Amino acid sequence: MPEETPLTTSKPAAFSGFGTGTVTTTSGACAGLNGSNCWSFSAPFKGTGIGTGTLTGAINNVTSTISTGTNGAGLQPGGGGAKFTASNGDTITFELLGFDGYLSQEEWFLGYAVTGGTGRFAGASGGGIFTFAGPSTTFGTTTASFIMNGALAK
Repeated sequence: MPEETPLTTSKPAAFSGFGTGTVTTTSGACAGLNGSNCWSFSAPFKGTGIGTGTLTGAINNVTSTISTGTNGAGLQPGGGGAKFTASNGDTITFELLGFDGYLSQEEWFLGYAVTGGTGRFAGASGGGIFTFAGPSTTFGTTTASFIMNGALAK
């Protein structure tokens, strides 16, 4: 079993993470979120300073499309939440807010803020950018890549 890395800095430390996993898109709101078109996701995830684990969460489109004027494509504001669960069960929770951009694939561009943590992540704070891109704009299940960049502190 890999050794867990404690998050012990009181100053924000650079954070980056990545993963590839499943995105399921359904018409209608995700449980506990307002809006339409639920995007739920789950992926094995590896982050600098946090180790490996699983990233799970959900995002909803919350308003109608803002047209970008390119062949009917546009942006839909949205938000939701995510949770990183380390291999030993420690967690970091995130609030997500941003835009869903689409043309031939789905691309979410979201800011994140750390809203809590357990175990070695208790008292964590920070924020940054969370993105994922999937190959489809239709409802169903597909594979997408996830990237997070920002800072974490304790």
